[in-house]
Amino acid sequence: MTHCRPAMLAGVRCPVLLLNGRFDQFRVGVRAFRRACPQARVEIVPRASHFANLDQPEAFADALLRFAGVVADSASRA
Repeated sequence: MTHCRPAMLAGVRCPVLLLNGRFDQFRVGVRAFRRACPQARVEIVPRASHFANLDQPEAFADALLRFAGVVADSASRA
């Protein structure tokens, strides 16, 4: 956590997805990351821990695909 600080997102100008498992300890700091990067989208993977991609791989993949779809749709409209 020392190396992954919210301020690191302050200058990011591309789409950002903050994707955590419901029981992920990093969810505690998600508000700080969202303040640093207000355009970030936040999604929670139900019934998943920090290793959401292993705990709930289908739900994790669905969240990534939804985000990619939103990004692709907005890019095609630009």
